[in-house]
Order: sequence, then structure tokens, then C-alpha cells
Amino acid sequence: MKQNSIQSSEAECNSCGNQNFSLIIDAYDFDTGNEKFSLIRCSSCGLVRTSPLLSDSLLGNYYKTDYYGKGEQKFSPFIEKWTIFNNLKLAKSISHQLGNTRHENGRTPRVLDIGCGRGNLLKAFNQLGFECHGIERTEFPGQHDSKAINIYKTSIQESKFDDNYFDVIILWHVLEHLSNPADTIKEINRTLSPSGILIIAVPNFGSLQSRLFGKHWFHLDLPRHLYHFDYFSLHNMLEKNNFKITKYDTRAIDQSIFGFIQSALNRIHWLQPNSFYEQLKQSWSDRRLSFYVQGILAGILLPFSLIDYIVSGLSHKGSCLILTCCKQNDNAE
Repeated sequence: MKQNSIQSSEAECNSCGNQNFSLIIDAYDFDTGNEKFSLIRCSSCGLVRTSPLLSDSLLGNYYKTDYYGKGEQKFSPFIEKWTIFNNLKLAKSISHQLGNTRHENGRTPRVLDIGCGRGNLLKAFNQLGFECHGIERTEFPGQHDSKAINIYKTSIQESKFDDNYFDVIILWHVLEHLSNPADTIKEINRTLSPSGILIIAVPNFGSLQSRLFGKHWFHLDLPRHLYHFDYFSLHNMLEKNNFKITKYDTRAIDQSIFGFIQSALNRIHWLQPNSFYEQLKQSWSDRRLSFYVQGILAGILLPFSLIDYIVSGLSHKGSCLILTCCKQNDNAE
């Protein structure tokens, strides 16, 4: 793919401060397919970002009620149960990674979920005995009725948590949404305890899926995804903010298989981009004929998506980057 060198007039690279970029692809917005955006790569550190950069007020228009789901549910009942099961599984896995340090301070372990959405992951942590805190955008329409979960509609920078307050901080498919990811990582380092862990999951821009589908890749989610990470660009950002990666994986079966299927469907010009995904959030009575047509096509594509999941997982080129990180020694550069 040919890349044209450009100098961005919008902003310097969020990770390294460089102002020279190369154009990778032009792509369309996730919701309608009518708005055009570009992906540009920093010529120094390789971080990819969406161009043009939208202000927070403009971005708020893309976080409508339908984005979060209606009421207590975002998807059909079966998929909702699957997400609840996965959240509990994830919470148990993170708790296990925290290990014996959970109670080393003689207090209840504390978790912060940045971009907590409807709080399903925090509800799982609450079941495991954690003190739970979450951060969401001001546009988030939902209310959390659990008094055991503290929700703040602000940024971590504005929340003013104490130094070394949290034992676990989670950015689960959130870092790519943030206008200043490097500053967020820096603030996380301040608020995370010395023995704590940072969990990050982002779409893997270096994945086989990303290369195969290009502008049609489901996980681009433009313009909500402001940044697009591969392992090296994310590693660079973490290292500059005194974190080291202790564990990483690129396998996420639900993200991978559905991402492959929807991306392949996005290549069919007469279909609305990402419409199969959008109709999964609707009731059966609201779904259109195209949903059932795409359902049949999805069944045909399923074996190919499974092959992609296996091959990409073995080659560490899966659709997601899932990292466990710890703080570097205070003397580390």
C-alpha cells in the first residue's frame, strides 16, 4: 500500500510529538458510511490516528443513546447473557493475576474501570469483593443503581484520585476512544499502586484482519476510534510513561469471529456498513429482511472466520491486543 508523506496541521503525535505523518487509507464512518476520514501514521513512532481530529463536543454527537444500548440491555438477551458471563470470567482472571497482592495493604482491593459503560464488569468485580469505581463520558445515558459502584462522568485527570489509590485499572476497548491517550497513561501511573496492574485491550491495527479488510474493517469504528494501535506503538507509549508489559495476547474469540464476518459483509456494496451489528441491538420485530440475508451469509463466512482466528492467534496477529502491565521502577527512564 502506497503511503504519502504529509505534515499534519491538526496536532503533533500524541505519543512522541512528531508532526510528520504518512497517509495510510481513507475510510468511512461506522454509523452511516457517508462521512470520510483518513488514517495517518506518525513517521517517528508509528502511532496511527484518525484525521481530522474532532473536538470533544463534535465527538459527543457520535455517542448517541443507541451506541450504549437502550435501558439495561444493548444486545439481544442471548448476547447479553454471553457478555455478562465474559465479564465475570474476565474479572476472575484479573483478580487471579493480581494474586496475593490483593489484600497486602490490609484493605479491600480497589478497581477502576475507565469507560465502564453499563458497569457489567464492575458488577462482576463487586461480586468478588472489590471496591469499584468507573468513569464514563458525560453523554452516557444510563444510571447505575448499585450503591457499591461509584461512577464519575468525567476524565481520570479531572477525578483527582489519590496517588497509588488503585490496585487494578482497566482500559477495556477504551484507550482508542481517548483524545489524549498518552496523558491518560501518565495519570494512571500516578494513581496505580506500586504492586498494581493495568489491563488494556484495544483493536489490533497490526492484525491480519486489519490488513485483509482495510477501510472495511469493523474495528476501525470511525470517528469514535481516534487512535489505532499495533503492539509496537502501544509498547512505545507505555514505556515512555513508565509501564512495562508483563503479558500479552491477541486472541479474543468473540471480537475476532464477529469482526471477520462483519468486515466481510462490509465489502458488499449494496449493504449498509455494519448493519448486521446494528440490527443485533434491535428487537426481532424491528429487524429488516437484510438482517436475515446477512445471517445466512454470516453462516457461510463462519468457517473462514474460525480459520482466521486460529491462524492469527498462532502468529500473534489476532484482532485484539490484550495487555497486562505493571509500573516500572521509579528510577526507570
